[in-house]
Amino acid sequence: MVQSVKSKKSLSSASLLHKKIVEAIRTARPIFGNSNDKGGVGKTTVTAHEAWYLASLGLKVLVIDFDKHITKMFFENVIPDLSEFARACDLFSDEGITKPIYEMPNHPNIWLLPAEHEMKGIDSRPMSDGIVVYPYFHLQSLRDDFDVIVIDTPPGEGNRQQAGLLACTHAVLVTEMGGLSIGGVGDAISITNELIDNINANNPGQNMTKPSYIVIPNKFNSRRSRHKDYLAQLKQLDVNLTPCINDRETFGISTDTAIPVWKFDDDNARLAAKEVKNVLNHIFLGVAQ
Repeated sequence: MVQSVKSKKSLSSASLLHKKIVEAIRTARPIFGNSNDKGGVGKTTVTAHEAWYLASLGLKVLVIDFDKHITKMFFENVIPDLSEFARACDLFSDEGITKPIYEMPNHPNIWLLPAEHEMKGIDSRPMSDGIVVYPYFHLQSLRDDFDVIVIDTPPGEGNRQQAGLLACTHAVLVTEMGGLSIGGVGDAISITNELIDNINANNPGQNMTKPSYIVIPNKFNSRRSRHKDYLAQLKQLDVNLTPCINDRETFGISTDTAIPVWKFDDDNARLAAKEVKNVLNHIFLGVAQ
């Protein structure tokens, strides 16, 4: 009987938490931009779990792939021909989105602006032509059609990454416990802030706001003193630091199979699910603050 009462209490607490998240998201209509200058830190895995989690709460989620990994994940490691639908590169055009947005048949409540093979060409265009601000303006109207927008950006400092950081309301900076990755966090913040300051200074009447910066310590191992030292460095930054996500094999399996970690039934997966949900709850509840 005691176990039954605990289960009901747990379910009630979870329902209340989810209600608060849904209310916060629907009120703010946020845009999350997942980024880091370094590759391989877990941006795509975090992006996918953000989308899956919010969609599971009944929210209408638009995923935008400025890289190509989310698209390949959702379509079994290929980039499909979806030419009859809008694509992420359309956000870098004058016209913006003119075609229907693809609704994912196997991922309820998720829509996708996929990447395509030619998308790297966007990075070769000069920043002076204003291409990095196109998505910012085009996405404002899409915020009326979706509860939340999630952007996966490529590593590096090209137009696609900068456009994603300029367009988002919340920059989610995923980092490994290493100097290069943590340096990428600092670079992303300083470059984005400087770019926004320059845009506002050179365009009278423009008031582009800086995103809220959220940092996720990923692939953490508490048994490694070096990881603890890097975590201490992150805590000294003036950012919103989430709980850590430990280095677990389940996340790799999740990325390979396009299945969220909470769908797997083993002890490692349950620990992974608990960790990632703690991080996601931290991020999404913070939207209301």
